[in-house]
Amino acid sequence: MLSKSIIDYFKLFLVYLQVVVQSLIANITLFLISKKLGGFNDSIVTPRGQSINLLGIITPTVIYPIFGVLVFIFLVKFTSKSLKYFKIAGYGFLLIAFAGPLGLENALLSDKIILEIMHLIVGVQFIEFVSCSYGKIVLESNQTPKSDKVKKPQTVNL
Repeated sequence: MLSKSIIDYFKLFLVYLQVVVQSLIANITLFLISKKLGGFNDSIVTPRGQSINLLGIITPTVIYPIFGVLVFIFLVKFTSKSLKYFKIAGYGFLLIAFAGPLGLENALLSDKIILEIMHLIVGVQFIEFVSCSYGKIVLESNQTPKSDKVKKPQTVNL
């Protein structure tokens, strides 16, 4: 069953952009501080056989929220309780994402904790920003986005 809600894609993009920029700043800062203090050495290898570097922090921070946007759009289009289901799905995926850093071989506990914090920064921030902006992003079918409203010229009676 299709929902009659309308998504303001521009506002959704602005939320995505805000989350990504803030998450990049936080995650890059955490990574560089940890690296400077002796963390994230080259012996830490991901399951794909790569060492953790700055690009390995930036890429997921930018890419994974795109999947969140797609899930959000799908839920708004096909469910009536999209926000509730979005939060459940978002926090569920976040719990699953915790398994990744915990399985890293040769990683210090501090490195695993920093990676878990990075997951929390991106995940919780995205879920909560979308939740707080829900009323501006999702409109009922009888509403129109403010960006689409055109002011009519006022006439002056003399």
